[in-house]
This record gives sequence, structure tokens and C-alpha cells, in this order.
Amino acid sequence: MLPRYHRIHVVDVRLAPAVLCALLTTLACGGSTGSSDGAMIDWDLSAGHSIEHVEWPKSDVSAVEISPVDSVHLKLPGGKRFPANGELVHDVTLDRSGRLLRGLQIDSHPRSRARAYELAARWADEWGVSREPFDEWREGAKSTP
Repeated sequence: MLPRYHRIHVVDVRLAPAVLCALLTTLACGGSTGSSDGAMIDWDLSAGHSIEHVEWPKSDVSAVEISPVDSVHLKLPGGKRFPANGELVHDVTLDRSGRLLRGLQIDSHPRSRARAYELAARWADEWGVSREPFDEWREGAKSTP
């Protein structure tokens, strides 16, 4: 059985800004579709990763999930951008340490195993990260790094 969501960890802001746009990825699947009443996320993380850069929605919590999502547009260091719409993005999860954004995770809508692999491989190529964890998952590995 496959996990519920296809997780694409887009930005790990604990890393230096130069590495901020590296993708760390894991795979999973499940089922849902986009919504027309979701959040429209437009954040500029090119100059920093404080909670002000993502308009932190709840001051009393250290992690939050934004769902449903209509669109996501992230501006990242080095001129990189991540655009996606609600047909692709299911939710966005944020966590922080103090006033610094520590993690930003974008989950796609669930999809078949084959389509999950295709999306992960495409994003890995676009972001210059290894396909190895996806290949291992596709070949039946119980877990991936």
C-alpha cells in the first residue's frame, strides 16, 4: 500500500539561502482534487526566510497546514521560481523555529504510483536533485532517504 500523499519538500530554509531552493523529495499517493475556494500563496523568499516572508497565519503555533490551495508562486534565491496551481497542489505545510521559517513542504494531490513517479522525476530534473530515492521507491523499497 502506498502512503497517502506525494510529498515534494521544496524548500528547507534551515539551509543557507544559496541552498534554499534545493528540493528534498519523498513519494506517496492518495486521492483528491483541486478547489476553487483555496488559498492563493505568493511569497518572496529570495531575500530571506523569516515568518514575515510567508505572512505566518497563526502567531501561537509553530507549524501550520494551508489547505485547500488555489495557487502557489514562490520566488526563491538565484532567480528560481516555483509556480503551481490548485490542480497540482493539495496543501502547503510550514514550520518555524522562533521567527525563522524552518521548513516549507508542498504536497501534490494524490495520484497513481506511475504518475507520482513521473511528477517526482520531472521536479527532480527541474530542481537538479537526484532521482535515486524515487527510483528506489518505484522499484519497491520500503522507505527512501
